[in-house]
Amino acid sequence: MDRGPDFQESIDHLRRLVVPNKKFEEVELDHVVEELQQVSLITLVPFYSDIRLRFHPLLHAWAYDRQTHEEQRRNKAAALRLLTCVVDNSDGIDIEGELFPHARRFISEMDKFHVNDRAALVELSDPSTVLETQLSIWKEIYETVRAAYGDHDLRTSQALLGLAVLQADIPDFPKMEQLMREVLQVRRSVDGPRTALTAEAMYYLAYAQRLSKGSEESMGLLRTAYDIQVEILGPDHVQTQSTMVSLVDDLMDPWQGQPDYEEACAILEQLMDTQTRLYGPLHPWTLQTVEYLLDCYVDIGDRKKEQLDHLLRLCDENSTIDRAKDAYRELLEVNIRLYGKLSSRTLSIVLTLAKLLQRMNRNTELETLLKQYARNDDELHGEGQHHLVNILVMLGSCLISQSRYAEAQAFISASFRRITERYGKTSIFTVPIRDLLASCHSDQKHYAEAESLHRDNIKCFEEIRPQGSPGQLLSLKGVARCVYEQNRFEESEELWRGVYLGEKVELGQNHPKVCISLCWMIKCMQKRGIYDAAALYVTEAMQIYRALEGRDKGEILEAYWRVAEMLERQKMFNEAEEVFRAHIDRVKEFHGDNGRHYATEEGRLARFLYDRGRYEESKVIRKSQLRRWTELQDRKWEEFITDKLQQIEAALRAATLDRPVAIVSLLVYPEFTLIT
Repeated sequence: MDRGPDFQESIDHLRRLVVPNKKFEEVELDHVVEELQQVSLITLVPFYSDIRLRFHPLLHAWAYDRQTHEEQRRNKAAALRLLTCVVDNSDGIDIEGELFPHARRFISEMDKFHVNDRAALVELSDPSTVLETQLSIWKEIYETVRAAYGDHDLRTSQALLGLAVLQADIPDFPKMEQLMREVLQVRRSVDGPRTALTAEAMYYLAYAQRLSKGSEESMGLLRTAYDIQVEILGPDHVQTQSTMVSLVDDLMDPWQGQPDYEEACAILEQLMDTQTRLYGPLHPWTLQTVEYLLDCYVDIGDRKKEQLDHLLRLCDENSTIDRAKDAYRELLEVNIRLYGKLSSRTLSIVLTLAKLLQRMNRNTELETLLKQYARNDDELHGEGQHHLVNILVMLGSCLISQSRYAEAQAFISASFRRITERYGKTSIFTVPIRDLLASCHSDQKHYAEAESLHRDNIKCFEEIRPQGSPGQLLSLKGVARCVYEQNRFEESEELWRGVYLGEKVELGQNHPKVCISLCWMIKCMQKRGIYDAAALYVTEAMQIYRALEGRDKGEILEAYWRVAEMLERQKMFNEAEEVFRAHIDRVKEFHGDNGRHYATEEGRLARFLYDRGRYEESKVIRKSQLRRWTELQDRKWEEFITDKLQQIEAALRAATLDRPVAIVSLLVYPEFTLIT
């Protein structure tokens, strides 16, 4: 809104303070900094790629005592101008998160200021501020601006956008979507269809849709917004970067559809170059992008192997991850002193540090860190509560990776309770946590509980996406697997048939997932003893196997060994052996023959040969496995393979004495099996 004459006065005073000679000279600033350093009033602190000023605690008090009442008034007004002028999403700079300590005094006096300053100070306030207070301020701002300019004005749309974004914290996603549609409509009609303001409205509307139910429209809005922002703001602008991150999230989300790693990879490569250049390699944004890009390269496979090796080598040569970890440790200590252990800013740094430790496979260190902050109470509000849920989920995942399922279940259950209390049982936010909790139950053989959770996810998808979704198929797979484990083979067969037909439509006839689902369906038929009925589908599975089209190495390898075991159960032993050997060849092709993958997967062929009475051939493979596990210094696997060799020796002795021996084999590997 328009300002009074005192506004220009404070601007002029600020200008005189910053540029007394009417021109900004870096040399003059350097001289001032040097003088203050000499008397120990400030110190220079390197952080990421920045050099920051750390002021002596008494500096402000000393300066304040030397001012007259009039100087205090004018300097306070100038400081307010300096703080509020940086709250501008269109300036391409994102430093608002650093300004809360400086804005704290003004925030406590917010009611005294102009409506424009109030809007800026809300943005600078601590995210843990009581939601009702923030809502009240934004409603007042919106009504004030609307009364002055009417509904069809860009200033009114800006106030409405601030109110709309806050709806996500209530949460009221339908309301947020409704308000953002109003904002987009006004900006399209007043400002034009391809402007920065219109692109901003598209971004937030897509965000609201993704939170509420997800839709193809949200992806289209993000693509259009990105295209406009690159053209109008440029690829380096902070708004453009935010849209790129959201677009990548959608492209890589398996609950939204088949991930498009190729497009995501192209966006991430550009984003990483931009962020490394602007912020440096240790900035959290850059590190997050590197993590996304590493995942993309792994999922794409051979065509990006050179880029993957280069990026990993770059991280290793620069010790990027280790340096970043040390920087975050220091930053965490500073934030605890400034804001407290449970502030949203502190918890945000905890999560970033935790992701680094997760990437480094430092599970013990990761667990210790997360357990300091994992709690299940109602002290936290706003963004801090969201961070707490993520901490609980990450801690649960860490424990699952160590096969500590009962402990993991407690933390994941706590996060699930909090997320359902906040967003409701049918929110899209509950789906991945419910899926993780179901996995935890399955690992403990609590199949009835896991089945119930997967069915709840299906109901959730039916409510928020009645047109169907890829996520619904993932949940249907979970139900089918749990029903199978409870020996309800006929019911499981029908469920797997639904998964198979759905994936064939979604992914194409020859996708590895289609082959895997068909093998599960056939397995159910074989368990029921209807081998003749299964024969027709066995032929179809072999056709898919011979024409597999996929990029995910893990999916391809699983399709191979599931086809082999299907043929074995069908008593097609020659064909089964051929596929088992082809499976080993693909493992060697994908991962080499010196690592854990090859050492693990060799066991499938060894088990098959043992069950056929070909003990010497099985023994050769088991000895090869034992040698590899000894080299890898894996005691559990050494013991497991040693036990298998003893079984083979017993079988050989029995064969020599020409007497029968009980054939003992494991189609299911022990709990420490590493299968991709």
